[in-house]
Amino acid sequence: MWFDYMIRAADWIAGTGAAWDRKKNRVPGDQRKYLRMLENVIPSADNIVVVHLDMNESGMQFRRIVAVRKNWFMRTINDFVNAMRRLGHRVGTWFGK
Repeated sequence: MWFDYMIRAADWIAGTGAAWDRKKNRVPGDQRKYLRMLENVIPSADNIVVVHLDMNESGMQFRRIVAVRKNWFMRTINDFVNAMRRLGHRVGTWFGK
């Protein structure tokens, strides 16, 4: 569509928020674009606020989530863990899991 470039940035931000598992603090390892958004774009943006909403029988709770950039050591560990997950998934598909 002719307006696609106008909504692309909002689409990237919404997709990142949807893919981000905030309870485990993980993003899908096979999608580097989400990690780049969380490390490079969202922490440095003054006009982006991430809010988490919990709803249960007793009520609702909102809290702000702050995205921060990992240091090189934690990024290396996270990349290793994601690589092991991808390998485990591939091996599982080879053996019919």
